[in-house]
Amino acid sequence: MPRGSSHREQVEQIARAATQPFPIVSIAKSLDEFKSIRGRTFSRDAGCEIDLIVGNYPSMRWWMGKGGLVIEVVPDGANRLSASIGGLESWFAIADGMGGFPKMQ
Repeated sequence: MPRGSSHREQVEQIARAATQPFPIVSIAKSLDEFKSIRGRTFSRDAGCEIDLIVGNYPSMRWWMGKGGLVIEVVPDGANRLSASIGGLESWFAIADGMGGFPKMQ
């Protein structure tokens, strides 16, 4: 990513360049506020890169909905709930978006 890119632009590039590109449903406007002072490259998987970006914003979370990626600020009470079941929901959402979990033979 070029110097001066926003976190929003970085997330959009991650979504386009992923091994399996994915749509974006919603990205919090606050991701437009940050502008990088240097260029940036992405070498990890999409989820890790998005975690690094979203981790800079208190109370912000990301998840994969039926239509694609959602990044939003969530209320404090929801943070405790997402900490306990968020990972599981994310896996089910991703699996659902890819046609379900592989079947065991």
